[in-house]
Amino acid sequence: MSRFDEFSVVDEITLNQVRQRLQLSAADLGPEIVSFRAVPGAKGTAFVVLTPLLAFALLLLPGVTVGTFEVTMAVVVWLLAQLALGAFWIRGWLERHRVCRHGLVLGRRGEYAVPWSTIDPGRVRLLRRANLLTRHGIAAGRLLRPGETLGHALLVNGLDDTPAGHERLAVNEQLLREGRGADEHLTCFDRWVLAGRHAPDLVRAMEEAMVADGYPAQGMAAEVVAHPLVLAWTPQPDASGIPGEHLSPLRRTTDPVIGTRAARA
Repeated sequence: MSRFDEFSVVDEITLNQVRQRLQLSAADLGPEIVSFRAVPGAKGTAFVVLTPLLAFALLLLPGVTVGTFEVTMAVVVWLLAQLALGAFWIRGWLERHRVCRHGLVLGRRGEYAVPWSTIDPGRVRLLRRANLLTRHGIAAGRLLRPGETLGHALLVNGLDDTPAGHERLAVNEQLLREGRGADEHLTCFDRWVLAGRHAPDLVRAMEEAMVADGYPAQGMAAEVVAHPLVLAWTPQPDASGIPGEHLSPLRRTTDPVIGTRAARA
C-alpha cells in the first residue's frame, strides 16, 4: 500500500523530501493512461461557432440597413467578442490534463508534475460556474489550467510545482540555514484548478489510477461528483479570512491528509 506524503515537522529532512518531489519530471510519473483537454462543452462550443453566423444572418433581414453606423459598430463589437471567446476555446484545447501511472502531468507541454503521494482525496472538489472563481479570492495564475475562463473544473490540492512553489521551498531552506526555523505556512501544497467539461471523468480516472498505484482513494470520485460546489456570484467571506478556504481548505506542510472521509455536503 502506497502512502500519502505527511510531515509532522518542517525540518531539514522534510524540506529534502519536498525538494525531491519538486525535482520530479513528467517522465518520473510513468506512462500516460488518459488525457483530457480543457475545452468547453457542446453548448459553449456551439455558442462560439454559431454566434458569428447569426450576426451575419441578422444583417440579411428585411429593413436592416447594413451601412448605418449603429449596425456596423454592433457587428464589429460582436465579432470581437466572438474572437475572444474563440481564443479561450483554443487555449483550452491546447491545455491537457494527463493522468499518468504515478500522478498528474499538467500544462500545455507537460511541464508540471504532481505525484499521487501529494494529492489529498479529501481536498478534491468539483466546481460548477468556475468562471466565477476569481470572485471567490482565487487569483489567476499558473495553478488555474485554465480555470478562469470555463464553467466546469476540478479543484485538486497537491504539490505546487509552479515557480511559486519552488520559491516557497527556497525561502524555507534559507530560513532553516539562518537558524530562524522553517515556516509551515510556506507550504509545498496548493490548489490546482483543472478546467473543462471532462471534470467528472477526470476525477474518476484519477481515482482508478491512484488505487491501481496503491493509494487509499476508493470512493473519492463518487463523493466528489455527488457533491459539486456551485460558485455564487456574490460569495460569503470565509471566517478564516483565507481566500478560497470555503472551496477547499488549504493544506499547510504539517497538515494531515483528510482522505475520502471528508464531508463535502
